[in-house]
Amino acid sequence: MRKSDVRVGGIYTDRKGALREVIDQGSHLMADSQVADKDGIRYRVLASLKGGDIGRESSMTRAGFVDWAVAEVATGEIETIKLASAGAQLARSLTQAQTAFMRTIEPGTPASTDIDCNRQEMRMVRTLVGKGIIVAAPVAMGRDQWFFKYQLTELGASLLAAIYEHGEE
Repeated sequence: MRKSDVRVGGIYTDRKGALREVIDQGSHLMADSQVADKDGIRYRVLASLKGGDIGRESSMTRAGFVDWAVAEVATGEIETIKLASAGAQLARSLTQAQTAFMRTIEPGTPASTDIDCNRQEMRMVRTLVGKGIIVAAPVAMGRDQWFFKYQLTELGASLLAAIYEHGEE
């Protein structure tokens, strides 16, 4: 990527799950800076593996931004990258038991696919429903009902991919 490729309104990625939207550019952004390069970029974080950074705005030199950015992101890719970033972030926050449960799901299982489950796992499933990972789980089961079905959300499918891709334990 070249300095001339960066434009206001463009969304860029480091291909590690982060997205930044350029919201301003110019020398006025670096006026108080001690650096010699006054060609500045102001950006907003749209996705990050550190969830707390989302929405944060910051400024840096255009050269520094170009060093960080690998590519501009097409509009159709933005939500996919955001979802993958959120899934990876959530994977790091799961307990060992929650991760172990998620590993019982076949890698690559898409969202909205029915998954069979034993009633002994109902408590874990309810916990994951609360995290937005699973939907369509029953609220209650009959005394003689030993199995039920649930489905992954889009976030759940992204989380599952992150667990298998990155070996999250």
